Amino acid sequence: IPAMLQFIKNAQLRTAAETTMAGVQLARAEALKRNVQVRFTLVDDIVAGCNKLATGGSWVVSLDFVDGNCQEAPSETTTPRILQAKSFKEGTATASVTASGGPEGNHTLIFNGLGRLVLTNQDQFNQVDISNPDGGECQHDVSTGTMRCLRIMITSGGDARMCDPKVADTTDPRAC
Repeated sequence: IPAMLQFIKNAQLRTAAETTMAGVQLARAEALKRNVQVRFTLVDDIVAGCNKLATGGSWVVSLDFVDGNCQEAPSETTTPRILQAKSFKEGTATASVTASGGPEGNHTLIFNGLGRLVLTNQDQFNQVDISNPDGGECQHDVSTGTMRCLRIMITSGGDARMCDPKVADTTDPRAC
């Protein structure tokens, strides 16, 4: 039973990482397709409040800043012109998301029409760490019964890559 519980927690971490990465990639693809700025914003909850939060697991892809107004259904005509929103509570309840790599309280990525990050944004971040605060310490070797945390790295060119922050061998493709 403990091994099965650990498997479930690791699966939830993987799901959270893949969902977050899909949101980042969607924002970039929409910016390229539309040739306009598109925002990927981490929020605490897409229903109640929708406060921008660097540790928020939910996210919104929009053409405008969401500013507490992301409970609306996706629409390209109603401000904040939400393209897609994802609640973190969907299948990843034990995972924790933390954006970092920019100013304190960073929560938004803005992609320009070329798919690159708009680097003048003070709320910008360049990595997202996914872990489980109740799951113990992150380890590379999950055969020891510990969890395997993941990280999403975003380059200034807009490329997103998922990696394992605990892999020390720089020649390993899973390394950050």
